[in-house]
Amino acid sequence: MRTAGKCGAGQNWSMSDSRTAPTITDDIAPPDDGFGRLWRKQYWIELDLPEISPEQILADWRDHFDAFWPGDNRLYAELRKLRPLDLAEMDIEVAPGARITSGVVLLYSRPDAFALITPKGHMFNGVITFGVRSRDRARVAEIDIRMRASDPLFEIGMALFGHRQEDRFWTGTLHNLGLHWQQDCHVHQSAQVVDRHRHWNRAINIWHNAAIRSLLGRGATRVRAILRREGQA
Repeated sequence: MRTAGKCGAGQNWSMSDSRTAPTITDDIAPPDDGFGRLWRKQYWIELDLPEISPEQILADWRDHFDAFWPGDNRLYAELRKLRPLDLAEMDIEVAPGARITSGVVLLYSRPDAFALITPKGHMFNGVITFGVRSRDRARVAEIDIRMRASDPLFEIGMALFGHRQEDRFWTGTLHNLGLHWQQDCHVHQSAQVVDRHRHWNRAINIWHNAAIRSLLGRGATRVRAILRREGQA
């Protein structure tokens, strides 16, 4: 299993094999440093589990975090083993047939909630909070996201397909979490634009764009493979 890296200024992850290493700069990317409009998205399910505490459900969710992700998406670390500001690599599908290698940083982890923050180069600058709370006899498992597209290219991508993909990803995650507890839950969701202004001074973030770097990394890998084959001929 890959080891998590500490997220700090001055470090750079730049590897040729984009499936096994991130192609991002190792700095966190809070929403205020992003380019696009600021969104708040919420997703939640209600679990009929009065005999199970919210803390138990959240601990189990954290321990098997990416096992609930839909599709062929991978996180190459165990969240329960991470410390604050540790970076976990991940490989995700951002559109049909399109993948990027990026990561998430553990912001904090408490018995009642844990939060991840994106690193530079991710499709959006954002904080994602996961929690479980009681509502009467039910347990509400919820995801709260505050996000801005990180650069102009990703802002276009989010408008065309990114928001729909994000919604499918997290509603699929919560649906799988419900099935894990043997409940076929309806996933509720809401989305609102908190700030419609775009931060044009952050357009330079495109320098860290993980999609561009992933494509360049894959291209470099193919070129080296061709050169090796020609050298052996």
